[in-house]
Amino acid sequence: MATKEQIDTFVGYAHKVGQAGLTICSSGNLSWRIGEEVLISGTGSWVPELTPEKVSVCRLSDGQVLNGKNVNPLTPAEISDLDVYINGKK
Repeated sequence: MATKEQIDTFVGYAHKVGQAGLTICSSGNLSWRIGEEVLISGTGSWVPELTPEKVSVCRLSDGQVLNGKNVNPLTPAEISDLDVYINGKK
């Protein structure tokens, strides 16, 4: 599973995205694929103020939440969209 250091790095980049003005309020989510897992910012969280407690770690293959923080689980459609984006499948 994703390490505390990886989650902290993700949160740090979320703050940089917010500081750069690339998000508006709580619109949009950030994600980071690490092998077969995905870190995702929580629904309704403000990216510039994201905390590790609002980061969900999900398994890419089925969207299963791995860290018990069911803040933004992947739906089957989102998993399919990620697969298309990452692997170029149609």
